[in-house]
Amino acid sequence: FTFYGGIYRDVSLIVVNKNHFDLDWFGGPGIKVTPVVSGKDGKVTTEAFVTGKGDVKVTVYDDGGKVVASGANGEELTVTGVRLWNGRIDPYMYTVKAELSVGGKVVDEVSANIGFRSFEIDPDKGFILNGKPYPLRGVCRHQDRPRIGNALTREMHEEDMALICDVGATTIRLAHYQHDDYFYDLCDKAGMVVWAEIPYISRHMDGASPNAMSQMKELTKGIFKENPVFIIMLGMCPTLGVSTQVSNALGMGASVIFVLTCSNIFISLCRKIIPDAIRIPCYIVIIASFVTIVEMVLHAFVPAVYDALGVYLPLIVVNCIILGRAEAFASKNGVVASALDGIGMGIGFTLSLTLIALIREVLGAGTITLFPVGGFSGTITLPGISESPVRVMTLAAGALLLMGYLKAFFQWKGEKKA
Repeated sequence: FTFYGGIYRDVSLIVVNKNHFDLDWFGGPGIKVTPVVSGKDGKVTTEAFVTGKGDVKVTVYDDGGKVVASGANGEELTVTGVRLWNGRIDPYMYTVKAELSVGGKVVDEVSANIGFRSFEIDPDKGFILNGKPYPLRGVCRHQDRPRIGNALTREMHEEDMALICDVGATTIRLAHYQHDDYFYDLCDKAGMVVWAEIPYISRHMDGASPNAMSQMKELTKGIFKENPVFIIMLGMCPTLGVSTQVSNALGMGASVIFVLTCSNIFISLCRKIIPDAIRIPCYIVIIASFVTIVEMVLHAFVPAVYDALGVYLPLIVVNCIILGRAEAFASKNGVVASALDGIGMGIGFTLSLTLIALIREVLGAGTITLFPVGGFSGTITLPGISESPVRVMTLAAGALLLMGYLKAFFQWKGEKKA
């Protein structure tokens, strides 16, 4: 939701005596009124906040203007045979008027509307109003309009209330901020049970919230639980084809992370407008667009990696990991979840590919090939292994053999954990 700047509610110029009800008391009228139901009667206590000096007299009126109780500020006033505020059934209101007098002369006055009611929430019976079950059926209301923002007129507030009453609501959630006082008054008069809020919608606590945990699971599932290479066994062609050197694995992994994340986001955004009959060709076009970007960037800035990846780079378009996530996840979920899914699956693929490449290169060539930086050539030679490498590891047979051992290891780890 949007917070608007500037002044968007009524502005009043208030001229008062030097002795007056406090105008700075938390935006209130300068008096706090607490009505309580006591048997068949109503009890009223007030707390006035005064700037200067004076005596405060409190009077309670019924809706016909008749005085039903009066006394000094702070006293407990009794309304005999009180008529309850009973929601939509009978939203009966009383008025409390406080007068500030100095030397017997009234110098200021404020008033507030009140309703006498009791309520409780029972886990079995639900919401109980005045001792009887009162079903809450309602709406969530935001205080804004197109091209107007929060600067609603009273007529607009009244129109909102009329619409809410027409649907048979008994309660309103005023989200996520303080609404205009005028609308609270309308709620009281219409008999609405109100859920009022302040501009605070996050739940802070020591542990992670369920939403954060859900997003973390989406991010990490591709790294461990649903690793695309070792668990789901997808993307085998590039895994076996480019895993002869660590640098190739890192280059392919970074490319897949970019394409997978971007395509997931874009497909999620378009999921409701792509016709089901042509969704796969559409997914391929989207994926191919991001692959083209990757090819152009690698060719321009890292030509060695571009040449090493060769045909496997454009084949990312039909990589079953990317197309599979588009069909199985991005087309059915929101943008944030799809982005996290793409990042997690991409990282899982990259880690798997890098692990395979590291083992193959170390055993097969006795080297670790990275990227040249400054005076560093980019290649680390391992004494001993480089003189007598296991050449089969550089061949397709060695790659398949290694994949079998790693698959068995991760399968064993998963079963042991379960």
